[in-house]
Amino acid sequence: MKERTTPGSIINLQITANILFLTLLIVSGVEFFITDQEFQQVKNNVGLIDLQEDRVANMQIMVQMLTDLVLINQGVYGPLTDKLDALEIRARSIMRNAILELREIQESILIDNVDLDGAQLRQRTQKVIPMYIQNSGKIDVENFSMVEAVYRILNIGLAVTNLPLTEISMNNDKVFFVVYNLFNDFR
Repeated sequence: MKERTTPGSIINLQITANILFLTLLIVSGVEFFITDQEFQQVKNNVGLIDLQEDRVANMQIMVQMLTDLVLINQGVYGPLTDKLDALEIRARSIMRNAILELREIQESILIDNVDLDGAQLRQRTQKVIPMYIQNSGKIDVENFSMVEAVYRILNIGLAVTNLPLTEISMNNDKVFFVVYNLFNDFR
């Protein structure tokens, strides 16, 4: 009882407690790192989903404005007047803006560093998106990757915005391409 040294069993218990503390500290650090990586992946996936939704929204704006131009050309809104001329200019402007925004969104999607799941990766890299092309009244189907399909829509959509109003009809191959594909499988 008069010994002032710590018994061996107590020293061993302190060493064990310190080892256990360090082990738990290391495990918690590793768990934090893994959890943080998973959180970043989820955050990036949500960002990608937002971009994809924005892409679809701009495509729908394009097709709506193009449909308006077709209807103006068909005279559905009545004879051409200054009001319809302003409506045509507005529709072309909105369509051009949607095309430019769609291009920026597509570039953001392409540089996004998200690990894609199987279906998304397949759409991005393989020709699995069917697009309908009208040639002399006959409809052909050609498959594109998502990247190719979006840029094809962008290029043809931009060409359509520069067509004279009299050529904007569903008989025009370019107008048909944009309207038909954006209303069907392509998204």
